[in-house]
Amino acid sequence: MPPASFTAAAAAAAAAGTAITGASTTPVTATTTALLSVSFMLFRNTDLRIHDNPALAAAISASAATASKAAGAKTTGGSASAESLVIPVFCFDPRFNDLSGLPATSPSSGAAAAAASSRPAQRFDPPTTWYYKLPRAGPQKTRFFCETVRSLQQSLRDLGSDLLVRFGEPERVLPALVQAVTDTPTLSAVVDAVFLHADPTFEEARIQERIRRALDALGVRSVLVDPASTMLDPAELPFANTSGRSSATAAKKNIAALPDVFTEFRKAVEGAGLSAPRVVDALGHPAARSLLRRRAALWDALERANDGQPAAAAGSHLYVLPKPAAWFDAMTAGLPPMDPRSAFPFGGGEAAALARVKSYFEATRAIDTYKATRNGLIGTEYSSKFSPWLAVGAISPRYLYHSLKKVEGKRGSNDGTYWMWFELLWRDYFKFLARKIGNNIFFWDGSPNSALTPVSTARKDKTTMSMWANGQTGVPWVDANMRELQRTGFMSNRGRQNVASFLAKDLRLDWRFGAEYFESQLLDHDPASNFGNWQYVAGVGVDPRENRTFNMIKQALDYDPTGAYVRRWLPALDDGDGSESELAGGRVHTPWAVDRTAIARVTARARQRWDKEEGGELGRQVRDEVWDYPPPLVVKANWSAPPKGFKGAGDGGNGKTRRL
Repeated sequence: MPPASFTAAAAAAAAAGTAITGASTTPVTATTTALLSVSFMLFRNTDLRIHDNPALAAAISASAATASKAAGAKTTGGSASAESLVIPVFCFDPRFNDLSGLPATSPSSGAAAAAASSRPAQRFDPPTTWYYKLPRAGPQKTRFFCETVRSLQQSLRDLGSDLLVRFGEPERVLPALVQAVTDTPTLSAVVDAVFLHADPTFEEARIQERIRRALDALGVRSVLVDPASTMLDPAELPFANTSGRSSATAAKKNIAALPDVFTEFRKAVEGAGLSAPRVVDALGHPAARSLLRRRAALWDALERANDGQPAAAAGSHLYVLPKPAAWFDAMTAGLPPMDPRSAFPFGGGEAAALARVKSYFEATRAIDTYKATRNGLIGTEYSSKFSPWLAVGAISPRYLYHSLKKVEGKRGSNDGTYWMWFELLWRDYFKFLARKIGNNIFFWDGSPNSALTPVSTARKDKTTMSMWANGQTGVPWVDANMRELQRTGFMSNRGRQNVASFLAKDLRLDWRFGAEYFESQLLDHDPASNFGNWQYVAGVGVDPRENRTFNMIKQALDYDPTGAYVRRWLPALDDGDGSESELAGGRVHTPWAVDRTAIARVTARARQRWDKEEGGELGRQVRDEVWDYPPPLVVKANWSAPPKGFKGAGDGGNGKTRRL
């Protein structure tokens, strides 16, 4: 797709951003003798890419302007910074990433090492979710995220630059880096600004403010830039009269007038004929590579930052690994390998994301059948699998839009390409909705416009919650999906809707537990989409319906009629599926229909079968499975297997519940 011209894109990004400055209490701003002007580009958890990165484009544009101005001053006999550089930085924030397993801070040698030996090792507590204090970063989620950061670092190195990786809160790390630059006399350098994308989500916005205050105390500008995090520009939405308004004001007005029902939103967008903005090409600036280059003396100073200083005394949570280049190994040590059964066997990072787009759109052309296959359960091609990369910002939704249009330009539009656009629009809607209702997206009773409340008898039974999370409910359709999530960090869209309905409507548990467990495990966790979808299923969102309930057995027979998916993830029920099996075919979905001794025979045969596979990777994965499959927690009166040969689709209905 055609990239936007760099000048126009950077100007738009800078205009959309907010340069925040203030009185300096410890000035480190430019002096007439400085030879080097430094800007930091802070990558965040949701923008880990180079393409279509407005903050990176704004940092390059501003730094180029500074260098140009300095060159002009020198030609007229003035004195100013003769050189400008942009330093990419990423902080593994302990509020989001599990840093508890990192080795102790260990400076290399000399006085720093001696000082370190007299103080306790620095440790971070594992981060937890808000309400139920679940681990915030599951093992597969951690691996994928680290792969994404590593990919970004390698991409920058390929450009002659690098990514400065640090561990700690950015509002504490960044001031330490600023001081490292200004306190190194041989550099004769100043820090001009820190560029970062704005994020309206509660925690992220609070961190932005803390960064602003910390940098303001040092006289350094914090520049917030609107991210390309949605397919559509909120300023262009058709919901408010925005004539003559600035882009920021137009966006606010449209968000405030956002419809409470997705269908109304979709129809208005389609009627207005909206398209995604063009992709920002940060590297299109002629000076981009020069501004990003890795200058050894500067990087040496940055990598020594806080080395040997007690963290408490320094007021910083800057963490220095014994071997900074080995940060990936330190972060992923002890994590389990990817399960070979995974429907998402891909690596993290921008390069992997772009390769997947090329494969799905061009090589396999699986996009053409996306609508027909999107409710699949097994394999890589039933859906695009773009969501994990979208969640961490390894790929831009606007890049996807223009790639989709390129496909339609070559082969024509079809149901598959339309439905991909439709799903990207759903993602946009939840992003915009989260901005409209704010923290209500996380609350028990959902949207302030909702006339309903969650199931009045919703329980907080931790034992039952644990059985749901670990795939031990005794309902194979639910348990298989939950096992897949736990082992791989991924679950199909069909599975997500069903397990959510089961928790909120059948088990009558607090929907927030389910949302937070998804946050803990999903590779593609996005606060707006995750909590928005859970509210939708629980019936407390802006489009509430109390009877939005799935029939687990009807769903299972519609989408897994032979039981192949269930057997894939529940080895205890996979005895080979011979016709003589008590749970042959679709009968595997209702094990309570046979007596417990019959189930015991199935699991015994299954254990013997899988013991033969122990030498392989899959055998090792299933070795620790629970082989005594439990009875169901809940069975509904209408949960019965339909006649042989039944085919159908739909969400099923309600039914009276009996507890076992």
